[in-house]
Amino acid sequence: MKDTDAYGIWDKDDACPMVVGKPELNGCPKDDCTENSKLQKRNVEDFVSQQKEINYLALQKHFLQILKKINFDSEILLFLNSNVSEGEGPSKCPTLDFSEYQEYSTSNFIWNESMLNDLSRTLDQTIFPVSYNSWWWGNGGFYTENSKEFIFLSKSQINYINKLPLFSDVKHGRIRYIRVKNKKLEGLSKDFNQIIFRQDRTIVNGSFETEIELTINTKIEFHAYIFKYDFDKKDWLLTSDKSQIITIK
Repeated sequence: MKDTDAYGIWDKDDACPMVVGKPELNGCPKDDCTENSKLQKRNVEDFVSQQKEINYLALQKHFLQILKKINFDSEILLFLNSNVSEGEGPSKCPTLDFSEYQEYSTSNFIWNESMLNDLSRTLDQTIFPVSYNSWWWGNGGFYTENSKEFIFLSKSQINYINKLPLFSDVKHGRIRYIRVKNKKLEGLSKDFNQIIFRQDRTIVNGSFETEIELTINTKIEFHAYIFKYDFDKKDWLLTSDKSQIITIK
């Protein structure tokens, strides 16, 4: 018996080879399109919402605990950076539309406002009073001007901040804004502590693989952590931890 799908197409021409008699969906074995797609959803909005939830889990369970242990001795510059790419997969399986996802997730910030507000309160109240920050990702911007920390900012101030050149900063009261548009954070003042969240996501068959790198620089400490999300365990797993104390000469 030859191995063909419901349309009589030989396996060698399929997007996904199958065993004889295994049902296919649009040229792919059904199991490959559903069971292996941990976050396959009906639409882009659901997909982005799931990512916001797991990012918030990372903050509450891991990142805040790490930040509380760091000796910050001056102002903090906080950077949020995110990247998304399209991975390889069976082309005929039902997938999330990559271009639609990329556009939607840019305008609906994956680092959502609740997460940023919790992070802001932790840095401000738990560690020490600071003046900081801007949240910036790719070609779209997101500012928590509606939270209590940002409520006094006018629209003209927000517009001015949006037009700042790369790595420039401006201070309004106790808020310092930094605009970041790529992954290279070079030429920054060493008078500030730096906290960098960098997230990389790869879309594969309507689900995604994601990891977050947390880098912390102070005058005397350097820390770099990489977390990957495990869909089976439904938790972020620490896959790399590099820390060192820098001797000041």
